[in-house]
Amino acid sequence: MEPPPSVDDLFPGDDATSAAHRACDWAATPLGPVESWPAELCAAVRTVLPSKIPMLLWWGPELVQIFNHAYTPVLGDKYPAAVGQRGAECWAEVWAELGPLTEQVLAGHGATYSENQLLMLDRHGYLEETYWTFSYSPACDGRGRVAGIFVATTDVTARVLGDRRLETLRELGSVSIAEADTADDAVRAAGRVLAGSPADLPLLMIYLRHGRTVPDEDATPSADPGGDELVLAASFGVDAGDGPVAGPAPEWLPEVVEVMRTGRPVRARGL
Repeated sequence: MEPPPSVDDLFPGDDATSAAHRACDWAATPLGPVESWPAELCAAVRTVLPSKIPMLLWWGPELVQIFNHAYTPVLGDKYPAAVGQRGAECWAEVWAELGPLTEQVLAGHGATYSENQLLMLDRHGYLEETYWTFSYSPACDGRGRVAGIFVATTDVTARVLGDRRLETLRELGSVSIAEADTADDAVRAAGRVLAGSPADLPLLMIYLRHGRTVPDEDATPSADPGGDELVLAASFGVDAGDGPVAGPAPEWLPEVVEVMRTGRPVRARGL
């Protein structure tokens, strides 16, 4: 008869994630002490931990979490509390999307596969737009019943966002100057294109300087750019009323005037 497993046997790695699993009070989780774990769970752990691919193991009806070091960056600030935590608790903000997938696997309906799945994760103190390609595969006990779920995941956020933003730039580049009789026409055409990407550009205000064509390097910034010198030619995501508006929003006036004066970018804070 084989001796019962120990935390040192199951989590032997010298990385921080393995150490966190060794330090976990497993007796306080639904899995109970490591010495009581079934052979199938131990085998699943030994499959997940050495992998260089980010892998998560959910075990039991409450989907208690065990994961490898490659998976830890996925968790952000959820780590190290995520070790031994229930899946629905760890991923509460996206469980409406993930929960039904886990139920499908646990019910014996086979594996799932999700590609470029949007998940608004709270990993760093704010909701973050992220995209993932992942699979949920059944992990069975000695009787062939689904006892857990293997999760293999890939973060595809950079690719999805990059493709989307390049498409916006492509559409912007396709705006024909032949269709724009005036600068106002060109700005409004560009604004219509950019308005189609609200996830990347939640608001936009484009100002034109009327009456001057070259920035005056010697001019002194003024809280009043004067008459209709600065005109809001296109906008979205803000309540700018109907049609062009003379002058920028008051709280942004110094920054807008500075850009107009110098021709250089300025960061506006506290919006």
